[in-house]
Amino acid sequence: MPEARATIAAARRARDAATGHAELRVGYAEDLGTDLFTRAAAAVPPVHVVPVPMSSPEQLTALVEGRLDAGWAWEPELSAELASALVGREEAVIVLAADDPLADHAELDPTALSGRPLAVVPRSVNPWLHDRFVTGLRERGADVVATHEALRLDRLVPLVVSGVAFGITQRRSLAGGVPPGVVVRPLAGEPLLVEHRLVWRRDAPNALTRM
Repeated sequence: MPEARATIAAARRARDAATGHAELRVGYAEDLGTDLFTRAAAAVPPVHVVPVPMSSPEQLTALVEGRLDAGWAWEPELSAELASALVGREEAVIVLAADDPLADHAELDPTALSGRPLAVVPRSVNPWLHDRFVTGLRERGADVVATHEALRLDRLVPLVVSGVAFGITQRRSLAGGVPPGVVVRPLAGEPLLVEHRLVWRRDAPNALTRM
């Protein structure tokens, strides 16, 4: 079935490329926002995009099986069938309760987080992003253990406010503002950056390059 889907999708892409009326199904991690789709709409000629929300690993599977034309994913780990282009890098930030003693610091020494429970994106949802956060903290001297998982900011904040854990997220997820009861602080020293990439099958049409 995956091979059949891929064959049908390839035929459809070839048809669309030939007629100049490409419609691209683009998966995206929901916390990435909308600017990639705004860019596609402004392309000349415009690229008609159908956004499909799904996790980063789900996007890669759907691409291989031909159910998506492209994906917009966090820290994707690519198979041989896929290619990618860097869209941007985001700084990781620490989310603390507003009354946390560390909240008085403008930036945080990573070692000050050692021994404290950490809430992070579930590994089952995005193992690459999860590992990037946890490994990045440890490389900077923070002896942390991921004791809690939270997929979205609205699920992370209650854990932080209640003092159960501190959180880590990418700054892009705070585009709507910092929720009440928490503060956001950057790490001192070398910033911890995470990538988001546009991913496609290597046999994709040239319309993708206009995004």
